[in-house]
Formats: sequence, C-alpha cells, structure tokens
Amino acid sequence: MRKNILALLLGLSLSTFAQEQVSETFDDIRVVNGHSVETNKEGSKTFIIAHRFGMINGGLYELCGLDESNIRIGFDYGLTNRLTVGIGRSSFQKTVDGFVKFKVLSQKTEGGSPITLTWLSTSDYNTLKEPYGLVGISGKLRWSFSHQLLVAKKFGERLSIQVMPTFLHRNLTPTSEMDNDIFSIGSAGRVRLTQMLSFKAEYYFALPNQFPDANGKKSKYISRFYTCTSCHSPVKEDPIVSSFDPQVRLDYAEKNGLKFLQGSTFYGIANRESWYNDDYEKKYGDLVKPARNSLAESTQLCAKICSSGRYLEDWELEAILAYFWNNQLKIKDLKLSEKELKSIQDEENKREAISLLKSKFAVKPPATFGESPQRQDLGFEGITGDPINGKKVYELSCMSCHQDGGISGIAFTNSKLDFQKFKRSIGKKTDYNLYDIVRKGTYAGQGKPRYMPLYPKERMSDQQLEDLRAYIEQEAK
Repeated sequence: MRKNILALLLGLSLSTFAQEQVSETFDDIRVVNGHSVETNKEGSKTFIIAHRFGMINGGLYELCGLDESNIRIGFDYGLTNRLTVGIGRSSFQKTVDGFVKFKVLSQKTEGGSPITLTWLSTSDYNTLKEPYGLVGISGKLRWSFSHQLLVAKKFGERLSIQVMPTFLHRNLTPTSEMDNDIFSIGSAGRVRLTQMLSFKAEYYFALPNQFPDANGKKSKYISRFYTCTSCHSPVKEDPIVSSFDPQVRLDYAEKNGLKFLQGSTFYGIANRESWYNDDYEKKYGDLVKPARNSLAESTQLCAKICSSGRYLEDWELEAILAYFWNNQLKIKDLKLSEKELKSIQDEENKREAISLLKSKFAVKPPATFGESPQRQDLGFEGITGDPINGKKVYELSCMSCHQDGGISGIAFTNSKLDFQKFKRSIGKKTDYNLYDIVRKGTYAGQGKPRYMPLYPKERMSDQQLEDLRAYIEQEAK
C-alpha cells in the first residue's frame, strides 16, 4: 500500500514538473500601447509614461507623425499574480482611464495549456470641455468601455504571437452616423533579437461595414480628417441675420457658448441664393463656378476639397440637403414689425412679400479675403488692439481646433511658452505667424491632408486680429 501511494505521489510530481508554466510570453504587461497577456506579480507596482504618435505618412512636415504625440501617464498594481488593476490619464481628449486584467490560463509545456489567455476590461472618461465640439455634454455621455480577450502563444525563446478580439462601446460618437459599438481584431508579436533587445509590433483592424448607408449597410467616412461642424456651426450665430458684423457674432458666441469659426453657419444656409461668393474664386478657381449657384454643388465641393475627403453619394447628398432645408431661418429671426407681418400675409402681394423677406437676411453672404499688414512688426495702421477682446478670439477661435482632442494635429495651451512662440513668429514665414495664418491659411497637400482654412474679413476683422495679437503679447510677458 505504501509503495502504491509513493508511486502515485511520484507520478503527480513528475506530471507537475513536466507541465512547467511558460514565462515571459511578453516581457511587459503591454506590447506597444496595447496590453499583452502578462499581469503584474502580486504587490508589484508599475509607473508608465507612454507616447503615441501620429500617422507616419505625414511626411517631414509632421516629422513622420512625431509632431502629433499624445502622452499617457499610468500606474498599475498587481493584486495577485493573476489580477492587475490600473489607472491613467492621457493627453488625447484629456482622458482618465482605468482597467481590470485577469489571467485565465497560462501556457504550459508538455500537454498543458497551449496558450495564455487573459481578459481585459477598461473604462475611459473624456474630460474635454467640449467633446467633438459639443457644448454641455453630460457626464454619462463622456464614458467609453472596452473588453478584450488576449490570446497569446510563445514559440521557443524568440517568437511570441498574440491575437486580441476587441469590443468598444462609446456613449458619445464624433458624428451621429457612427455606431456606438465597434468590433475589431488586434494582432501583436515580439521577436527577441538579443537578451537585451526585442522587436515588437501591434495592429488593430476594425471590422468592415460599421457605418450605415441608405440601404442599412455601412459606408466609409466622407473625410477622415474633418466633419461638417469642424468649420461650420449648425446653429444660429448672428443675432441680426441681415448683418455680418464679426464683433457682434463674437459677442454672441461668447454669450451662447459657441465657437468663432471660419465657415458660415448651416442655420439658414438653404435660404441663400449664392455660396462660395466673391473672393473664394481666388482660392478654388473654376471649382466655385458650379458651386456658386447650387447648394448641392457647394456641398460636394466642401466634402471633396475643403474636407480633404470624397464626393458624396446621391443618398448622402440628399440626406444633407434635407437637413439644410430643415434648418431654415424662422420668421422671428427676421425681426419684422407688426405692419410687415401683416403685409406678407396678403395673398395679392406675394412678389412684394418675397422681396420684403429677402431684404431681412443676406441671400449672398460676402467673402472678402484680407491681407496681412505691410509692416507686421507694427500691425495694422491706426488700429490699437484690445487684449480682453483678443482673449475671446483666442479661446473661441484658436482653441476651438487647437486643443487636445481637437481636429488639428497642433494643440495650443495657455502657457507662456506658446504665447512667446506666437510673438516671435510675427513677420516670419511660419505657421505660427498669426497674420498670415488667419488671412491666408494653409493648403492641403500630398501627405498633409489637414490644413488651416483662412478667415475672410467678415468672419474675423482686422481689429479682432490686432486684439488677438495684443492678448498674445500680454500673455507672453
């Protein structure tokens, strides 16, 4: 009997020894930015400063993506050898995140589990003041959640492969057409080159057909770089719809929590009779000819050229035009007198009524391209800047795009260093020259799809430019 027990114990011992746990499938709890199957040892603490860069095809202008760096600072802690938790904060959309990670299976040798299996759940909270340009977003809509099943196998001492089926849910999406739920499959690998050097890579593939078209299927982005509201407000922005006073609009934007943008509002756009007017021919040439007298053609020009995107399909164009027609001016916007209200209801004077209505709003919004001052060091002659008003311009115009999570790859801050950089750039050939960048903008090009649209004088006056300069110089001291 003793011999049998001894033989049984010996067999169990040999079996356990034969099925050794494979260690260091990856040498860290992350591959690059994504998680690996590894977890922290019990009681182990990890402090991480990670960088995520932009697209490599940005060329030398974007330094192959290095100019668009986002930083995440995080802290991870091993509750047990299998369970790790962590928190972090990223500069991208000023996101605060947390995660829970549990190792379900460990790869073993000689007949044990052939893979390592780990479950990961994360939550993220967007702390931007205006996520995707939206004002007054509730806390509930700022949350996103993801779940991943991390499956990895180590092949010898040099090669490790990992697959990551992923589910992401966002309570708020950049556009209403985008699904809140996204499914993707990630892959990652590590090749150990020496004891001290490894090559690691990861890639996530979003499953196709996750954006709806007219048939209930999915379509690709119109533009990967801009949305319609990147440059255009969807709401009323001029308290007097027959006037285009940029200072009145700036004060109205501040009062109502709006942005101060380059493009005219979509509110009442269908009531106009002409688009891409006046000096826009200087920028777009013959492209404005079909667009000038057609809202449909002007929408196509914006989608393809202005948005660095593609031409709209028929159903997409019809949907956008339907939105425009549903966003028309209201009678109350025209500020008619009692006498005028009665006159437009006269069935026998329709022509006069139409003429009266058109006199109350701009059917052809003007567009005058301004010039930089001849002596940029002195500014516009006879104009003194007001830094208080300039702060409004900076916050409602510049920072509407140039913030963490904004549509521009260049984020500004309220630091003295940024303001000093602007001040030094006045009069120089650089994108930080505020006179040239506002009046001339930049142009999209090969490897540089993002650009800065110019401000016509009706959208930002010379006085407001000097106000902006005064604010920058005040803050640069």
